[in-house]
Amino acid sequence: MIYYHLCYHLSGAPSKDTPEWWRMHQEELGFDRSGIDEKNVNSANQYLRGCNCYVALITGFDIETMEINIYVACSVCHMDKFRLEEIVHPDSDKCKWELDHQEEITVEAYKYAVDSTCYNTRSSVLFEKFGIDFREPLYDPFPFRVEEKILEEQTLTLEECRQRAHEILGSSSLYEELDRIYSPENQQIYKGHPVHYLISAGAWGAAEDIYELLIKALYNNKRLISNRITLFREVQ
Repeated sequence: MIYYHLCYHLSGAPSKDTPEWWRMHQEELGFDRSGIDEKNVNSANQYLRGCNCYVALITGFDIETMEINIYVACSVCHMDKFRLEEIVHPDSDKCKWELDHQEEITVEAYKYAVDSTCYNTRSSVLFEKFGIDFREPLYDPFPFRVEEKILEEQTLTLEECRQRAHEILGSSSLYEELDRIYSPENQQIYKGHPVHYLISAGAWGAAEDIYELLIKALYNNKRLISNRITLFREVQ
C-alpha cells in the first residue's frame, strides 16, 4: 500500500462570511461529524468488500483555515489506473473544493492520523488488511529498530545523477547501474520491485547517499511509484 495526505481548500462559498456559512450548512453538505463518519465507514467497507482498491478517510474540517484533510491508502497494483486527486475529491454542488497540496506519507503518519480521528472506521481491521497492524511490545521489544522516511520528489536527468555520484565518490558499479536505469532500452513502467542491491560503504551516511540516489533514479524512470523508505537498523 501507498499512503497519502491530501488537503483541500473550500473556495467559492456563496457568502463573504464563509466560516459562518459553513457552520450553517455543514450538516446538509454531509461534512459535519456524523456525515464525515458515514463517508469514512462507506469508504472502508467498499475497500474491505473488494469494490475499491483504496480507502479515503476524512479526518475533519478546520473552519478557521477552511481546509479538509483526507488520508488515503492505495493498492500499489492499481496506482496506474486513476489519478488520486480525482478519486478522492470531496464533491458538492453547493461549494467548490480545490486541492491545496498532496504528499506521500509514512505508515506511522497514516496510522496516527486515522487512529486519532476516525473512530468509527474499524481502523484495526483496515490496519490488519494492510499488513501494518503491529506495535512493539512494551516489555519485549523487537530485535531491530524500524525507521521510515519519504524522499523529496526531484526530477533528475542521467547527467545530474552522474554528477551526484561523483560528489559522493561513487564506485564504477554505481555509474554502470545509473546508465542501466536510464537506458532507453528499459521500459519506464512499474512491474514490482525491480532490483535488489547490496551496498557496501565505509560509513552509514555514505550508504544513505547511494541508496537515495538509486531510488530517485528508479522513481524518475517510473520503475518505482513510491518514495517511501523503510529501514531496519540495529538488528540483533
